[in-house]
Amino acid sequence: MTLASCNGGNVGGVTGVGASVGHALHEAGIPLVVASQYPLSFGGSVMLVQDLYQGLLWGEDPRKLLVGLRRRLHSCFKDQHDWASIVAYASLPPNFDDQLANACIQQAMSSINIALRVSDRVMVAFSDRDSGSSERHQALNEDKRQEMLRHVQKKVAYAKERLEAANEAYPSQRARILAQLASTEKREAQMLYHSVKSGTRTTKKAGNEVLDKLERARTWYWQAYLLNRSHPWELVQYVSLTLFLRSLGRLPPSDWTESKVEPLWITADAQSRNDAENGSPYDRAWAYGNIAELSLIEPWLKDAPHPPDKASIDKAIQACRSVVELAGAKSFHVSSTRRQILRYLEWFGPVVGGSWPGLQVIAGQMLDALPAGEEPEWNY
Repeated sequence: MTLASCNGGNVGGVTGVGASVGHALHEAGIPLVVASQYPLSFGGSVMLVQDLYQGLLWGEDPRKLLVGLRRRLHSCFKDQHDWASIVAYASLPPNFDDQLANACIQQAMSSINIALRVSDRVMVAFSDRDSGSSERHQALNEDKRQEMLRHVQKKVAYAKERLEAANEAYPSQRARILAQLASTEKREAQMLYHSVKSGTRTTKKAGNEVLDKLERARTWYWQAYLLNRSHPWELVQYVSLTLFLRSLGRLPPSDWTESKVEPLWITADAQSRNDAENGSPYDRAWAYGNIAELSLIEPWLKDAPHPPDKASIDKAIQACRSVVELAGAKSFHVSSTRRQILRYLEWFGPVVGGSWPGLQVIAGQMLDALPAGEEPEWNY
């Protein structure tokens, strides 16, 4: 808690012990209360808000924030005593460092997810608006869309910097952070692909940037899986991107032949099936989401891809239905799985073309089993 009230930390004199509102709040059970002993200057107040609030919202260590704030106040306002006015009442829990790491990562993840969700809506909204519009209105819409997407990209880039810093600061959380960075790269690549597809960016450089992002995502998924093999989701994404990039000639054929990629698929499938049969409905739903995607890409594991048979199609559709049954039609499990399968219909399928025969047909049938709806808020 920050007590934005002048004199909130003033304890008064010896005759007024307990006069500090900040101290009283701390005694009432609030672990950390930041207050001021007397009124701050206008400039000091602005600096406190800028430094303290932004840092706390990003999950930074409040102890370091307070030290840095006092130093800046002393440096910038030498004729004032703002630096001495700031007080903190703290009684931090034993696992505070773990909570701090989680908060830091969580905030960066949430910022990225919200920004990318906005980009998804921007692309859909302006695509609908462009249909039937005059060339002049389409040009204006395109300018507006690009302005909004640039704002999104800045937000994502800043949050990624936060995640990368957290990756260095919290080694025990690297698997989680790398998986989120990989997911972010993939979603950025998708956003860029749709910009290229819409005619906004048609340069070869933009197309290569899409594939470069996917290669980085693939690398990070693999590193995340090696750090924590208890969840196969990262391996599923790694296999998917390996097959996709291999079909586009971005990976050396000698390195990723059928004999090398198929065992990874089998590992992910076996682990997902085991998870689907054990544990809570929450974990089982995620496992069936993995099985759905693995079933979708199974026909293209071979060096010579073949059209999917009825058994593969039925397995993929049934896995989608199991996600809905276990988690509910309006759950994040369903919206996340749907978004994942939609990539094959609207992105991977059109890019690989006939080299993956029947891909978009199966993806469409799987989406019919996954109810569409507003993606709920979720803590990743």
